[in-house]
Amino acid sequence: MLSPRMEHLIGTIFYSVGPLCFLSILLPFFKILKRTGHSPVWCILALFPFLNVVCLWIFAFKPIDRGAENTPLPRFSSYHSGYPLSG
Repeated sequence: MLSPRMEHLIGTIFYSVGPLCFLSILLPFFKILKRTGHSPVWCILALFPFLNVVCLWIFAFKPIDRGAENTPLPRFSSYHSGYPLSG
């Protein structure tokens, strides 16, 4: 049997560390989903033990549609700093 003071301390630690654990799980999911063009609301599924693994596998192997970002970058023949050349 724990003393009331010890129970209070354990409760304080739980309610302090709990949100940090949730953030450490949700933040990477949020950033990955946002970067791949999906709704970040899907990160709520990361809180469920089996669904988070299933979602990771689905999003990991799903092709990313980058749209306009998929166009190749222009190639320059030499480095140009943006300043006019002297001489």
